[in-house]
Amino acid sequence: MLACAAAVAAADVTVKCSVDAASLAASGCSGTCVTAPPSPAKGANFTITVNGNCPADVTTATYDATGTFAGIPVLKVLGNPGCGDTDFPVGGALNLGHMYIGGVACPVKGGAALVLDNKAFISKLAPPGTLKSSLTTYDQDKKPLFKILLDVTSSLSE
Repeated sequence: MLACAAAVAAADVTVKCSVDAASLAASGCSGTCVTAPPSPAKGANFTITVNGNCPADVTTATYDATGTFAGIPVLKVLGNPGCGDTDFPVGGALNLGHMYIGGVACPVKGGAALVLDNKAFISKLAPPGTLKSSLTTYDQDKKPLFKILLDVTSSLSE
């Protein structure tokens, strides 16, 4: 899922997580996205949970994660397996943080609960600004299931 975090100071942070409605309409899947805590801090993890279901069986899955910070590409992970846990750094030299994607327990029967539990780590060195990221999931036939959108904004440095 998702994406990591930009600069975050507990006093002035906005985290927005959603599941793109157009992706749900196209696939017939449903889903919601929740983050906790609502105001994460630098040097700490926060959780991104996606709960949903899809009408068809998902035997295997993959995902693409992309992101920009202040309009600069800082994340591009393509074709990662979605049925196992993965992790990757976000931001390169900007040192924005790390993303831990909790894989789905495949196979998932059509209509059954599909849960993505993810953790994002926000580096203490992350500069203030906005990280806009997305994570698009695909089924075994490379058909899109849903797209998670995550924006993390902070106007303050630590």
